[in-house]
Amino acid sequence: MLRHFAPAAIWIAALTVTACGGGSSSNSNSVTTAASNVAAVTVNAGPMVNGQSVGDINLLFTSVKICAPGSTTACQTIDNIQVDTQSYGLRIIASALSASVALPAETDANSNPLAECAQFADGYSWGTLHTADLTIAQETAKDIPVQVIGDPAYPNVPADCSSAGAQEDTVATFGANGIIGIGPFDQDCAACTTGTQSGHYYVCPTASTCADTTVLVAQEVSNPVYQFITDNNGVIVEMPSVGASGSASVTGSLVFGIDTQQNNVFENVNVLYADTSGEVTAVYKGKSLTSLFDTGSNANFVPDTSIPTCADNPFMCPSSTLSTGVTNEDSTGTTSGVTLNIANADTLFSSNPTFTAFSNLAGQNSDTTSLVWGMPFFYGRNVYVAFNGRTNTVGTGPFYAY
Repeated sequence: MLRHFAPAAIWIAALTVTACGGGSSSNSNSVTTAASNVAAVTVNAGPMVNGQSVGDINLLFTSVKICAPGSTTACQTIDNIQVDTQSYGLRIIASALSASVALPAETDANSNPLAECAQFADGYSWGTLHTADLTIAQETAKDIPVQVIGDPAYPNVPADCSSAGAQEDTVATFGANGIIGIGPFDQDCAACTTGTQSGHYYVCPTASTCADTTVLVAQEVSNPVYQFITDNNGVIVEMPSVGASGSASVTGSLVFGIDTQQNNVFENVNVLYADTSGEVTAVYKGKSLTSLFDTGSNANFVPDTSIPTCADNPFMCPSSTLSTGVTNEDSTGTTSGVTLNIANADTLFSSNPTFTAFSNLAGQNSDTTSLVWGMPFFYGRNVYVAFNGRTNTVGTGPFYAY
């Protein structure tokens, strides 16, 4: 399966978040405090453009430091980078990158620049490939490929990229300064190393002529945590609970490594082994659906047309909050029950117009074969993402645990 970002829907709600208001959230789990392998993550209103926040609801942000390879001075710390457990690699919006941080371009064997089309469910991002040193918390990945989205030197987008939907190449349209993909696999397109794949990697002999191309494994924009010297076998997303009415903002932890330090050992959690696409099974109302765990989706997305969609936003608007039992199951037969709560999105937004975190938000999934556990699932849980081929005391990934 070709891996795209957020294979279900990522919607932009008809909601403008202008400030942080009241409300509260309480911890029902343990959130790890600062350490060398721990990065703070926050759900909030996101970056500011022209004095207004452009982020959406339920977007998880962190900060990363990038440097020109080998440099200790040509560096920049960039905040409001979205954290995504179902995509791969660091991608920075060009306008958020300082001109003083000159990142070398990646090229093919003929010294022609390489570019990529990053396709999301709600659109695409186009940009060139470069190399950089990345630091998050105190973990570093050296000389890794990154994408610079919206590179003004290459404005012409190939047709097989732009056909993916809306262009999201600016901070305002993307809703973040960039994205860091830390999904359960290393590469973002395994098939791109052996054959051209439409809408993925490109070679650009000129700024206006970019064509589909293959790339070497080492040139792919891939999961940077794989490249850490230690703490590189998975991540743990630790978030506090969010009440039924939501919260203005929420802060948690992104912990690197599983069973590599005292602060990332396994707790009493359910372990679900994923298939080669990073998916498990969810049984919803007696129907088996493919399922995954995705901080990059800002709601839980469910294929259930019996639940009405709101008139003025794309989320669900049941007449009263629905609570449905869902069973997650892996190929070994291990099961784990989860209660899926779906509130009326109009009521949530109108009652708390400045809130950015909602644990009971859901949307209609146009893919009738899958259920996506988006950011609402992560509240009140420590969710482990064990990487493919990397081992820990439980076993070898890919698997999820919570």
